[in-house]
Amino acid sequence: MATSSIMERIRVDNPEALEEYLAAMERQEREVHPQTEEERSGVVSDPTRIRTFMEKALRAVFATR
Repeated sequence: MATSSIMERIRVDNPEALEEYLAAMERQEREVHPQTEEERSGVVSDPTRIRTFMEKALRAVFATR
């Protein structure tokens, strides 16, 4: 993520808000979990997950008609 470009657009008027923002950034950094090979590749091979995704997609398509 381009943190430097985000930081350039922040105007600090409230020191408490800045502290909350920095604490949230630090929390997010700690909560990063290593991804599995499947998550990194984006390829889903589990038939149950594929079926669930397709059912949701079909419901969404037919709900709009």
